[in-house]
Amino acid sequence: MENPDIILSDIQKLASGRLHFPDELEALVRASAGGERWQDVLALSFHAKFLVRASEVMKRIGSQGEGYDKLSAEFSVQMETAQALLLHITELIPEMKASFEYRFLGLRALSLQNFLSFMQDVSWIKNREIDNRNAR
Repeated sequence: MENPDIILSDIQKLASGRLHFPDELEALVRASAGGERWQDVLALSFHAKFLVRASEVMKRIGSQGEGYDKLSAEFSVQMETAQALLLHITELIPEMKASFEYRFLGLRALSLQNFLSFMQDVSWIKNREIDNRNAR
């Protein structure tokens, strides 16, 4: 079982102060670390890393770029999966569920922007996992 304080400390070091939603990330980690939903958070971090990278590539190549349509379709699938995972995980945080849904999963342009920014934060969990694996 992993200690949430160590996880959060590692993420803070890796992110170097670049977290968009540190309180929400902390709530997610504290509610799930060492529990049954931690595997869901790790899965979410995998999807988050894809979304972050794919978003960067799509911005760089533009909608007319080669492979954009295929990447955009995969991005949509990964987005839906990540949103469903986040909704599932937040069931463990009833006091924050409504806030998470409004801030990250609402049907507003700002919710989508917030969701992608939060996925950048969540991707640091995957980066931490990769760094720990490489350190062994």
